[in-house]
Amino acid sequence: MIQDLGDGLDLSAGIPLPNVDGPNFEKVLEWCKEHKNAPEIKVEQDPHTRERKWFTMTEWEEEYFRKYLSNLWDLAMAANYLEIPSLYYYTCQKLAERIKGRTPEQIREMFGIEDDLTEEEKAEIRRTNVWCTY
Repeated sequence: MIQDLGDGLDLSAGIPLPNVDGPNFEKVLEWCKEHKNAPEIKVEQDPHTRERKWFTMTEWEEEYFRKYLSNLWDLAMAANYLEIPSLYYYTCQKLAERIKGRTPEQIREMFGIEDDLTEEEKAEIRRTNVWCTY
């Protein structure tokens, strides 16, 4: 990231991170300190189902995500922007756990997403995607 900022940059004023705010950066640092010497994360697939295998989390990781449950989306975006694969993959898994088995309406409510489709648009989507039931 520093190389991308170019030569002659005065780092004494700090490194600009436009996509990560201070509180989320502190959460990312907490993760990095705990995983400092951890091996590189490996995403695996089940050879029979070809589905991605879920990661087994340590007690510390479970507590970390329990503590920051309301900030999972922001953590995933920060981990992606800062290129921290372990935090990104684990956060995505926690997000998937939260939305698994829920309806689109429940997911919108959970994340505060406004429903901007009309009933007619929703009916058309259902007609053209009849194979996709939820």
